[in-house]
Amino acid sequence: MSIKAITLIILQADRKLWTGGPVQLKVTDMRQGLKVLHNKPLAAGSSTILINLDLLFNAGQVYAISIDTEGHRSAWQLVKRQSFIRREGTTEIEVDGLTMRLMLVPDKPASSDLEAAYDRLVAAASPLVAKDTGLSRDAYMSLETPAKMALLNIDAKLNRCA
Repeated sequence: MSIKAITLIILQADRKLWTGGPVQLKVTDMRQGLKVLHNKPLAAGSSTILINLDLLFNAGQVYAISIDTEGHRSAWQLVKRQSFIRREGTTEIEVDGLTMRLMLVPDKPASSDLEAAYDRLVAAASPLVAKDTGLSRDAYMSLETPAKMALLNIDAKLNRCA
């Protein structure tokens, strides 16, 4: 057995640190019939947690680290021995610590400020709302929520490619 420290950073869908309700943390051994090794409730607003685990990595073991909270999709990541291997030049070194980021996404995601988004697009000179060729304010406001979100997603992708 080997003591491994996992620093778990819990994020909200907007990539900011978790500020929501309580979270259930589980560590499951995937090779032993989904045996739960660690099952711990975390207080509301917990965003960074240090987990010290005594894990066996001698025969291809794989462990699942998962978090759950009401109204959100489960977030999880698999951990195996290779997760703790770091390369320094041509040498591989096994480390005792790992940092993981898991994101909790709402079951029914929605943007919190779609109405003001049009003004942000105009201020950023987005081609999607350009005068004479882009969407007018009225056309934008008449879109359903999913269409507004899709438009903002397209604009964000255009900005990354520029």
